[in-house]
Amino acid sequence: IMKIATITIFCNEEFRLNNWKELYNEYKDDVALHVIVNNGCSDDTKILQDNFPNSLVIESKTNNMMASYNLALTEILRDPEINAIMQICNDIRLEKGGLRKLYDFLYSKENYAMVSPVLLNSEIIDSYGADINKWTLAYTHKYSGMKLSSVDEDVIVCKGLPAGVFLAKRNCYVKYGFQDEGICMYADEVDMSINAHKFGYTFATTKTIKSWHQHIYSPNKVTRSVSAYYFMGRNHIYIAQKRCNILVYCFTTLDRLRHYCISMMVSLFHKDGRIRRENASYFLQGISDAVMNREPKF
Repeated sequence: IMKIATITIFCNEEFRLNNWKELYNEYKDDVALHVIVNNGCSDDTKILQDNFPNSLVIESKTNNMMASYNLALTEILRDPEINAIMQICNDIRLEKGGLRKLYDFLYSKENYAMVSPVLLNSEIIDSYGADINKWTLAYTHKYSGMKLSSVDEDVIVCKGLPAGVFLAKRNCYVKYGFQDEGICMYADEVDMSINAHKFGYTFATTKTIKSWHQHIYSPNKVTRSVSAYYFMGRNHIYIAQKRCNILVYCFTTLDRLRHYCISMMVSLFHKDGRIRRENASYFLQGISDAVMNREPKF
């Protein structure tokens, strides 16, 4: 019997609320438990409860995204009848009836552990599964930028899935555990993939079920936070230290340094060069803290 729980993180994103409610209404009839974790201002908890009166709203005491997901997973797994868990961002649209179809796809094969719909921007592919470079842990979205109509495969078995929307069997979390809170944000999908595949699990995605990334940005904030650049520099190295051998660790570190050098060179010719250099400095700090095995700054 289908019994799905969904998790969405909210972080100071009141500008998305009205649109998010419309997106949620398209799949809510197939949701047994909707969990929202308020990862931002505590004042937003009441706003979320008012806008989603039938949902479970949890207030996180930290800005650590992985800790927030784990709070939700802890609550969900209290119900032994929940047999699938979807993580979905609050600016993702899933086609009408898509969640039920995604559940059927997940349980169509015993070895499927996590599945996702194709992620689109209009009819252009954002992500149709992903590859993970075995030396640098770089995460490459398959068919990104191509028209959906130009891709023949209806189903792809892949190394990784987009973090924006995926559905997992309950046993994924029961057997291999929760998210690593040492990651905080960014590259968690790389860590999740490496860990799950060690347990023999398979990831798959299908273009027969569609989702769209709406890219709803704040009118007052159009760039990533400096903490985002920090973790983008740090986390691949952190994961390589934890999961991989010394060669992968070395190549991953060199690849992060390559990204830093490219960012600094581009900043010399960009109109926002000062801001880009500041962001790159946080990226480099993340690399340094990972290599020196220091606690994260944020």
